[in-house]
Amino acid sequence: MPAAEAGGAVNDLLKQRRDGSYLALMAYTTRTDASEAALLRARERVRSSARLATTAGYGPRFLHSTGQLHKGGPPVGLFLQIIERDPVDVEVPGEPYGFSILKQAQSLGDLQSLESRNYPVLRVDLGEEPEAGWRALANAIQEAVR
Repeated sequence: MPAAEAGGAVNDLLKQRRDGSYLALMAYTTRTDASEAALLRARERVRSSARLATTAGYGPRFLHSTGQLHKGGPPVGLFLQIIERDPVDVEVPGEPYGFSILKQAQSLGDLQSLESRNYPVLRVDLGEEPEAGWRALANAIQEAVR
């Protein structure tokens, strides 16, 4: 789903919460000032308006920390997976694919793992311009969470 259109879907995701729920913002993206600002803005809005705890991390590295909680902890998480298209793919030595393809595969594997457990999950694509996508996503969350 495109970031600019995610508001209603985020609202639907948050409606699935129950006692003890939290929202996990899982960014399979480059960490930038724009991503940090958007994640902070989203987390503050969800915390203050929806009164819901949040986690945020950049994938695939969070898979070794909070990713274990997401899939092995109590089934109370709500998951927002954020992806971007890498403008440049760096070759993996000795392999027919690059790191961008590897990251995409890891995000899809994570998505499938969450879906196989019937956990509420939404996948949002930042589009061709990640900085604009981050702004659009933060705006969509601001509008959705009141």
